[in-house]
Amino acid sequence: MQKNPSPQHDRNGGKKCVENDGPVGSILSTIVKEDCEKIKVLVGSLTEVERNRSGLRRIHESKKCCLLETESNYQIYRNLELGVGVELIQASAEIKNDVASYIITNGKLADTLKSIVTKLKDAKEKFKELNKAADDLDTCKKDKCSCTQITILTGTAPHGCNDDQGRRTAACPDAEKILHQLIHKPELFLHEIGISLNSAADVAGIQTFMNLDSLNPFQDKFGTSAASFESYIKEKMNKGADDLKTCQTELEASVIELVKTDYIVYRKRNEADGEKETIEYLCCHKCECIVEVQGEDGKDRLKQCKKWICDICENVDNIYCDYPGQDGGEHDHDQSY
Repeated sequence: MQKNPSPQHDRNGGKKCVENDGPVGSILSTIVKEDCEKIKVLVGSLTEVERNRSGLRRIHESKKCCLLETESNYQIYRNLELGVGVELIQASAEIKNDVASYIITNGKLADTLKSIVTKLKDAKEKFKELNKAADDLDTCKKDKCSCTQITILTGTAPHGCNDDQGRRTAACPDAEKILHQLIHKPELFLHEIGISLNSAADVAGIQTFMNLDSLNPFQDKFGTSAASFESYIKEKMNKGADDLKTCQTELEASVIELVKTDYIVYRKRNEADGEKETIEYLCCHKCECIVEVQGEDGKDRLKQCKKWICDICENVDNIYCDYPGQDGGEHDHDQSY
């Protein structure tokens, strides 16, 4: 025969529980002991996964920082390659073309200057001959034997010339001016051709010392250095791209592990909380829907429980089964519980 329940100490948030010493109480006590051992395991497991999640979060932050730093480093080399490396290689090619063009032009200039110097030398010799002819003409003009001829040509007798005819009409207009130019201009021409020859020779000498052929080794060395620099930058950029891909893959893996662990923690916590509430309920088990009815053989003791269960069924029915009918109205669900 079941003994009367006796008051028990507070085990449920300030509510006074009663302990049943009968068969039911013994069974519940056994279940509670088993659940207490079980909740210890659950709490330990929960603590383990929470600490594991904490470690995974630190790993995730580390992987995120690694990704950002690697991406920044990759962008530096990528921008350097696009802004300097590619430009440097193209500039090297353009310099090589320009140097080759300058050398060709310089060769043509050297040949032209040599030709000018040679022609000026020839011209100087011709002007020497012209100057000698002018000296001969001047000597002839001053010769007394030519006095009459000069007088006839110019219409004026030269100084020291005795001409009985006096002043005559010139046989040739401007003959005296022309003779003056023929005698004195060649000397000026010879002086000027000498200046031109000396200037051309100086320019040719300066052009020789320019030595543009020496630019070939320079541009070759520059091209080699530019290619080496660009290759180094490209190598670093490609390695940075590979490292960035690796960091991204590792970060994705850490995100996956962290999400999986979050859900494991959630499930473990639910298990522990459920077990805890079960123990609390079993330690202070009182079904509030059971009503003791006097004098009616207890046949309606579970009436309230039945009603609550029906309420649950109705709620589930409303959640999953309320949908518009084909006629636009709501389907009726007459259920008997």
